[in-house]
Amino acid sequence: MVGNVLEVVGNVAEAVGNVAEAVGNVAEAVGNVLEAVGNVLEAVGDDSWAIA
Repeated sequence: MVGNVLEVVGNVAEAVGNVAEAVGNVAEAVGNVLEAVGNVLEAVGDDSWAIA
């Protein structure tokens, strides 16, 4: 019984970890896009809009 409870808790923790990893991946992708946009704007010479 205790083993089953611990297994369920472990599964929930793993699921939460997977969601957190997915959120992190999305945040990283958004960061990469913003960095790319900043690089383009900087290359154009419009430093006032540089994100970095």
